[in-house]
Amino acid sequence: MKSLGLDATERLAKKYRLTLPRQEFAKSLKQALDAAQSIGYPVVVKLVSPDILHKTEAKGVITGVDDDADLERAFYALQKTAKSNRAAFSGVLVQEKVGGVEMIVGGKIDRQFGPVVLFGTGGILVEMISDISMRVIPITKHDAEGMLSEVKGRKIIEGVRGMKPIDKDILVDLILKVGRIMEREKVVEMDLNPVICNEKGCYCVDMRVMKE
Repeated sequence: MKSLGLDATERLAKKYRLTLPRQEFAKSLKQALDAAQSIGYPVVVKLVSPDILHKTEAKGVITGVDDDADLERAFYALQKTAKSNRAAFSGVLVQEKVGGVEMIVGGKIDRQFGPVVLFGTGGILVEMISDISMRVIPITKHDAEGMLSEVKGRKIIEGVRGMKPIDKDILVDLILKVGRIMEREKVVEMDLNPVICNEKGCYCVDMRVMKE
C-alpha cells in the first residue's frame, strides 16, 4: 500500500466536495509566514513528510500558533521533528484553526465483509474508547443516519453543555461521500481524523488515504 501525497489527497477531496479548512503548503519559512498572513491567525502548522503518516503521534502537529514569532518557532521545531524521526522534510502545511467537535469518518477493506465505512468519536480518543459504528458498502442515507445514533458520542452531536448542535445533514452527507470514494477509487484505507464539526459544517482537518 502507498499513501497519497498532499496534492493527490487535495484533488480527491475536491472531486468529492469534501470540505477542508483553508490551508497552504509551504517549503520555506517565508512561504509559511505568507500563508499564515493570507489565512489569518491563529493557525495550525503540520509537518509534511513522505515518511510520516501519523503526524500527531510523531509530534508533527503544532497548534496555538498565534503570530509570526510562534510560526517561526513551529517551523524550525517541525524541521527538528523530521530529523529526529529520520524522515524527509518536504515542508509544512499551514492550516486555518477550526473549532468544534472532533469526529472520525473513514473506510477500509474488511477481510470478511469487504469495503466498509466507519464513523465515530474522533481525535486522539479514537484508539482509547473505540466509539465506532460501521456499515458494509454501499450505504444509504438511512444507514448513515443510523450510524450517528449508534455511537456513544451522539449526545455531543445533538449539543451539550451550551454547545450548539452539529449540522447532522452535512455529517451524513460526508459519510455517504466516503462510502462513494471507497466504492469508486480503489482505496484500501481512508481516515478523516479528526473531522471537526460545528453548526456550520464538517471540516476534514486531517485526511489520510491509502491505495494499493
